[in-house]
Amino acid sequence: QTSTTTETTTTTDDVLRITGLSYSDTNAQAYIIEGTVSWVPPEDVASVERWALYIASDEDNSNAAQLWDTSNTQWIPLGTNELNIYADTVRQTGDDSDLPAIWLVAYGWSTSGGLHEETKATL
Repeated sequence: QTSTTTETTTTTDDVLRITGLSYSDTNAQAYIIEGTVSWVPPEDVASVERWALYIASDEDNSNAAQLWDTSNTQWIPLGTNELNIYADTVRQTGDDSDLPAIWLVAYGWSTSGGLHEETKATL
């Protein structure tokens, strides 16, 4: 079991930045990820509708693949600050390159349909 708490953040609105993005891996296999991703939401979430988490090949969210929760949903509702990664998720990006995903990227979706933030951590 490993745990990662490295965080790099870029944002268009510092007030809406999540913090403390972390991942606890519960699967010992190199190319499988399982476990829990958690974060601390910003103080003011009035314009946030939901959260979304991706794995990617780099910190720019290249070749991203969206993570699903064990409850079989891809969107994390406001008020929920963790995602339990769907069992036996392959640590692979969302393209045909077979690149391993080494970044975790979290977004807050605004009530107007745009992105609020992007917070990153290495897997």
